[in-house]
Amino acid sequence: MRKLISVLAVLGLLAASLSLGGVNTVDSTIASGTSQVMAPTYTIGDFWVTEVSMGKEKYTTQISVGGQEVLDGTYCWVLDMENPTLGTSIPQKAWVPKSDPIFSLVKMETSGTEANPFTMVKEVSLDFPDGPPWPLEVGKKFTVVTSMRQVTVMENTRNETTATSRDTYEVKKRERVKVPAGRFNCLKIVVFNDKGESYRTIWYSEEVKYAVKDIITGKAMSAQGRPTTVRVMEGKLKEYSS
Repeated sequence: MRKLISVLAVLGLLAASLSLGGVNTVDSTIASGTSQVMAPTYTIGDFWVTEVSMGKEKYTTQISVGGQEVLDGTYCWVLDMENPTLGTSIPQKAWVPKSDPIFSLVKMETSGTEANPFTMVKEVSLDFPDGPPWPLEVGKKFTVVTSMRQVTVMENTRNETTATSRDTYEVKKRERVKVPAGRFNCLKIVVFNDKGESYRTIWYSEEVKYAVKDIITGKAMSAQGRPTTVRVMEGKLKEYSS
């Protein structure tokens, strides 16, 4: 959608479906309190498996921490990503800063398949005009300005594009959420675009060090010809390393 993250993601995240249904429910609202949540620290071998729905299409993605590198002076975790799209497994690799592996991204590489060979490299520059996202706490707001350069090479054809976006994240409250991987205490974070319209909701779990639930919405016209909000994508955590 507008950007990876979190890779969230999102990333994967990124991060799914037009209906919540099943076991993906919010159990209760947890007292806000004043506790702060610090940025997670990963360990090589950590992984997260997410069930993703996009309309009628359903698939499973996996993100794992494969290593660590210094990229352009930034200490990064290297994430290996398996993102089957329409039945085809597309390997991806992402570099995320150790200081903020959830909301930030430095670089992403995607390789095509033997039947559809291509390479795509995204280089990302982020600015946080309101200060860094971490620590998180209920009531906190922060803005992320994303500048992205993407280079795609396919059949000896090179295409380069750039894009800039400005999103505002607001930590709304604490909720206990049930997904296939279990029940988790989460921070509910709503993302707004530069027009002030909410388009994404993330439930981040400090225990899991990842988003256990991620919903992206969009605008569409109803049968009556009126604009309405529809669920474009939904992700639910299925499995993770403990």
